[in-house]
Parts: sequence; structure tokens; C-alpha cells
Amino acid sequence: METFIFTDLESGTVTNNRTSLFKPISDFKVFLDEFERCYDLGALNIADKLFWVASESEEGIVLVVNDGIFSNSYKDDNDADAMLNFMKENGNSDRMIEFMVKHREDLCPADIVEYIALPFQEITVQITDLEFGNSEIKLNVEPIITNPNIKKGGANPSWTGNDLPIYYLDLTKKENWKELLFATDDKIPIHQIYLDGNGIDSLDAIMPALLKHKNHCWCVVLADNQITEIPESLCEMKLMKSLNLSKNKLNEIPESIYDLSNLMYLNLSLNSISTISDSIGNLKQLQHLVLVCENEIEEIPNGLIELKQLKNLYLRADFTKLKHIFSELNCLESVSQIVITKESLKQIHQLGNLPNLHKLDLYLTNEENAALTLEKLEAFSREIETIINPDRTKSLKITVEEKKGIPKWLLLAMNRGQI
Repeated sequence: METFIFTDLESGTVTNNRTSLFKPISDFKVFLDEFERCYDLGALNIADKLFWVASESEEGIVLVVNDGIFSNSYKDDNDADAMLNFMKENGNSDRMIEFMVKHREDLCPADIVEYIALPFQEITVQITDLEFGNSEIKLNVEPIITNPNIKKGGANPSWTGNDLPIYYLDLTKKENWKELLFATDDKIPIHQIYLDGNGIDSLDAIMPALLKHKNHCWCVVLADNQITEIPESLCEMKLMKSLNLSKNKLNEIPESIYDLSNLMYLNLSLNSISTISDSIGNLKQLQHLVLVCENEIEEIPNGLIELKQLKNLYLRADFTKLKHIFSELNCLESVSQIVITKESLKQIHQLGNLPNLHKLDLYLTNEENAALTLEKLEAFSREIETIINPDRTKSLKITVEEKKGIPKWLLLAMNRGQI
């Protein structure tokens, strides 16, 4: 936590000067010169200047701000528009123009400090004023984003561990996505990268661009492409928490994915995966595993038992292959697309031992080829709930569908971008 102290150096006159010690961005002097040029003050006496640097050291700079001039400048809309036009005509930087757009109605010393301080400083500005008393302003210094493909999202403390904003690079279905990806400034902290729907068939050529952001990025979306292989270099993205590779052409889960030890969400639906390696047990933090549609998992590895944090399992597999594993997954809240037969009903009561289970979607194998009406399926759902939850001690939603096609609930979830 850095604290900036603005001290009222002069009172009772037109000029109110305040000073502050802080670490600025590298080009702060250019910004300050640009700002004063906008006001067209020219060669004025130091008491009439907007601000000046009183001292500069390794600890930071002492910036003196003339609050008296700020309080009387360009409050009118016409004046503000005239200022912006002047700036654009005189070649001011995007950063400078962005600042004036943001603060066109009001300016205070704290605005200047926040704008030229190093990004991601969490600061408290304490202002001492003889007329208005003491006040405190808390600021989180944010980077200035001029790239239209980089956007700011909401904070997600459960995924990031803090309340700082999330920045994401959205290159979904962009014709020039590759050019834009390589042109992205690595000084901007990109937390999420969206590259879905771009027809990507190989990641080898773009991994250098992705790895530029490995110190900040924790989410990569590569859904709806033509990817057949995942390069080993993906495991260098150690901060990865969410990886979406759905709707590609993968035949197996790449070993490099099992090295992403911080992974919490993995979506590999709509591929052609038939096996899971025991190495999946390395993903100790995994909470959401999506492996449905097109994928038909033939063998369930014992490594799945190691996923003690697993909450949601979307895995198209036969229940008889999973029954010895379910009892270990106590965190499970929802299970989807599990195939059951009349024979496996003898063991299905084991699901009642999962304390957090509240949603269960099952596929019923129609062994008799008889027509399964909606009424019959609903009756079957009630029968299963009686087996799993006989005392109605917990809220449990069960749906049963005949084994065919993609169920409506899954299509709806995918269309809404929920999985």
C-alpha cells in the first residue's frame, strides 16, 4: 500500500499548491508537458503553472500540483469539446486524449497522480485542506488500454485471489486474429485470451504469442477450431486455471495439459476422445471437467479419484465403469451424461453417498428398443430418486433421457456459453 500525501502549502489566495511523492510511469514528463501545452499556458510564472516536479529520486518524484487552476478550468461542455478538438489537431497522444475524455467534467490532483503513477499500485490519497478539512481517496491505478480488442471485465476473487479488474483479449471470429495476437503489447496484463471460431489447425506457430502473457494469463479459450494436437510448450503457462478446447479434432487428452497443476476448469467436449490417462490425477485443483458429446470414454482411470475438488463432471461414460470411483468424489455437485443400464441400477444407490450432489443427468440405454415416452422417462427419474434419495433429505434434480443425440439441456447450455 502506497500513501500519497497532498499537503495544503498555501491558503487564502487564489493558488492552492499540493505535493505528492510517488513512483510514476517512465514517460510521465511527456504526459505533463503535453497536458500543459493543451492549456496553452506558455512561459508563465511558476506560481501559475498547473504542476511541476520539485524533486526526483529512486523513491519517486515530488509533484507540486496547482489546485487553484484546476478548480477553474474547462468545466463547461463547450470548453471541454474545444479542448479535445485542440488536442486532436495538435497531435496529442491517445493516452492524453483518453485522460481528458474521462475527466472532462471535473479534475482534481488525485486524477493526475492516478494517471501517471505506475499501473497496479493500490494507493490511498490523503488530502489536507484548511478550508475543506481532511479527506481520503482510495485508488487502484489501472493501465491505460487503447487496443479495442483488450477489454476490462469484472473482478472474480474466487479465480484470481484478489479484487483487481480482469483484462481480456477478445479475438473471437476475427479475420486478422493472428496479426492482432502477435501485435498485443505484453506490457498490458492479459488475464484471459479468446481465440474461438478462427479455424486454427495448429498451435505451434502462435505459442510464442500466447507465452508472452504466461505471467498473467489464467484463461485461454480455443473452442470451435480445427486443432488436432497440443504442443508441449502449453505447460509453460503455469497460471492456467481455465482451458476450453471444445469442438476441435482431438483424439486424446494431451499430456501437456496434465502439467497445468492450477487448472480448475477443463472443457474438451465435442472432440473424439475415448481414453483418459491416469495422469489426470495431477490436476488436484480441477473443479469442472467437461468431456461430453462425441467423446465416448471407454476406460475410466483410477486417477480420477485424485480429483478431490471436482464439483461438476460432464463425462459420457457407462455408470458401471464409474461406480468404484463415485464414492471418492465427495465434492461432486452435478453429474451429467452418465450412461445407465437396467443392470447398473443395482449399484446406483451409491450416488446417495455423495453429500453435495444436487443435479444428475442420466442417459438410459434402451435395451428393449421399445418407445420411451416422456412420461416413462419422468417416471424412471422418480424411481431413481427413490433409490438415491429415499428420505428426500436433500434437494436433488434428476433427469433421464434415452441414449441418442445431444440432449436439449446441453445444447441450450452450449448456446448460452455456459460450458
